[in-house]
Amino acid sequence: MTRNTEPRRALREVLDRAPAPLTIEQILHAARAFSPRIGIATVYRNLKIELAAGSIRRVEIPGEPARFEIVRDESPFRFVCESCRKVFNLGGGERDVDDLLPEGFLPRRFEVFVYGLCAECWASAERDRRGEIGNRPAGDVSKREKTGP
Repeated sequence: MTRNTEPRRALREVLDRAPAPLTIEQILHAARAFSPRIGIATVYRNLKIELAAGSIRRVEIPGEPARFEIVRDESPFRFVCESCRKVFNLGGGERDVDDLLPEGFLPRRFEVFVYGLCAECWASAERDRRGEIGNRPAGDVSKREKTGP
């Protein structure tokens, strides 16, 4: 049995309040509001304990540092802002992927990442462009023109 220390409570509080997965640096910064003397080694140690217990999970986003979140029944769909690098959980719950898989395949878990600009970054980019849409980035799949968030 593990002890319920102040740093562990701080880490759980931070992850419980987070609307999306957090990096270790984000966890450390937020945890200091609850436990000012918490250090990076303590965060790593407690994440390892919580991962082993199955109460949190590691979220791997290609090309990004690992992120962590409380295990809940949430959607495997995530939005990654290409400007500010924030990650947002998208609603919708589990999707049936059986129809996408070849016969005989057994899915254990899946995640889908949508990349683009969050509302705040989109608004900032629009202000910078002074209302001009201009050329869209390569790989853009949006079907409509937007003038704001």
